[in-house]
Amino acid sequence: MRGPRGGSARSRRLRGDGGDIVVGWLTKITLVLVLLSIIGYEMVSLGIARVKTEDVAVEVAREGSEQWLRSRDVQQAYLAGTAIAAAKGGKVNPEEFVVEPDGTVSVTVCREAASVLLYRTKRTRKWLKTCERARAKYVA
Repeated sequence: MRGPRGGSARSRRLRGDGGDIVVGWLTKITLVLVLLSIIGYEMVSLGIARVKTEDVAVEVAREGSEQWLRSRDVQQAYLAGTAIAAAKGGKVNPEEFVVEPDGTVSVTVCREAASVLLYRTKRTRKWLKTCERARAKYVA
């Protein structure tokens, strides 16, 4: 039996099946790559957030120490440190901001990592929060 374009119906069907298989595999490969990309993004985002939080904590401790050595006022040191943290997207807990007599400041800064998926549920949202502790003393 010949088809409308001169070829047999069987040959047209065989050629079409090969294309369906290729499209199916390409779809599966694409979905796997998208899934791996999202997982990779989440992991890299968490790592970067941790490093940035550590940098912010050190900066907050140095600024707090510098301000304390200038004014000898713990409240001003705390306010200077929290201003730095807020500008960088972090938060400082007042109970975890400690100024030692020699001017060394110990502080814990917390930030939240950027996310595509983890922020969507309560169970995984807590994984995004990263807290880092730092100690520093300003030396002029």
